[in-house]
Amino acid sequence: MALKGRLGYVVLALALMVWFVSLLVVYLPISKLITPTFSLPIEYDYMLIIFLASTALSSLTSFYIGLDKLRTNP
Repeated sequence: MALKGRLGYVVLALALMVWFVSLLVVYLPISKLITPTFSLPIEYDYMLIIFLASTALSSLTSFYIGLDKLRTNP
């Protein structure tokens, strides 16, 4: 299953953007270095699931992009 053209890069960029935002949401309340200033209550259980899903999606997408590059440029 090779991702064709720019679709792989678009999926990777979107997954990494979601990962960066969810990393901040997951890390900041755990670190206790700053006072949380979120205006809306956030369900942290769902944010952890989103963080893990975007991690897996970006890893798999970059793996498929790398395999596609290895097949085209041996």
